[in-house]
Amino acid sequence: MINVKTPSVKQKEVQIFTDNEIRLLPEEAKHHRNYPIVLLAYTTGMRLSEI
Repeated sequence: MINVKTPSVKQKEVQIFTDNEIRLLPEEAKHHRNYPIVLLAYTTGMRLSEI
Protein backbone atom coordinates (compact mmCIF):
# COMPACT_ATOMS: atom_id res chain seq x y z
CA MET A 1 0.00 0.00 0.00
CA ILE A 2 2.88 2.34 -0.61
CA ASN A 3 1.44 3.97 -3.75
CA VAL A 4 -2.13 4.53 -2.54
CA LYS A 5 -3.60 7.95 -3.32
CA THR A 6 -6.03 9.53 -0.90
CA PRO A 7 -9.34 10.63 -2.39
CA SER A 8 -9.73 14.31 -3.10
CA VAL A 9 -12.41 16.19 -1.21
CA LYS A 10 -14.29 18.96 -2.99
CA GLN A 11 -15.01 21.89 -0.71
CA LYS A 12 -18.45 23.47 -1.02
CA GLU A 13 -18.63 27.24 -0.93
CA VAL A 14 -20.61 28.43 2.07
CA GLN A 15 -23.50 30.73 1.25
CA ILE A 16 -24.02 33.38 3.92
CA PHE A 17 -27.30 35.25 4.26
CA THR A 18 -27.25 39.03 4.06
CA ASP A 19 -28.57 41.06 7.00
CA ASN A 20 -31.71 41.80 5.00
CA GLU A 21 -32.30 38.10 4.21
CA ILE A 22 -31.88 37.20 7.88
CA ARG A 23 -34.40 39.86 8.87
CA LEU A 24 -36.96 38.70 6.27
CA LEU A 25 -36.60 34.94 6.80
CA PRO A 26 -39.16 34.36 9.61
CA GLU A 27 -41.89 36.36 7.88
CA GLU A 28 -41.31 34.81 4.45
CA ALA A 29 -41.28 31.27 5.86
CA LYS A 30 -44.39 31.76 8.01
CA HIS A 31 -46.77 30.00 5.58
CA HIS A 32 -44.37 27.25 4.51
CA ARG A 33 -45.00 23.71 5.74
CA ASN A 34 -41.51 23.59 7.26
CA TYR A 35 -41.95 26.81 9.22
CA PRO A 36 -41.35 25.16 12.63
CA ILE A 37 -38.06 23.70 11.37
CA VAL A 38 -36.99 27.01 9.82
CA LEU A 39 -37.87 28.84 13.03
CA LEU A 40 -35.94 26.32 15.14
CA ALA A 41 -32.84 26.70 12.98
CA TYR A 42 -33.24 30.49 12.86
CA THR A 43 -33.59 30.97 16.61
CA THR A 44 -31.00 28.41 17.75
CA GLY A 45 -28.41 28.51 14.97
CA MET A 46 -28.72 24.75 14.48
CA ARG A 47 -27.46 23.24 11.26
CA LEU A 48 -29.73 21.06 9.14
CA SER A 49 -27.88 17.92 10.24
CA GLU A 50 -28.51 18.88 13.90
CA ILE A 51 -32.27 19.23 13.61
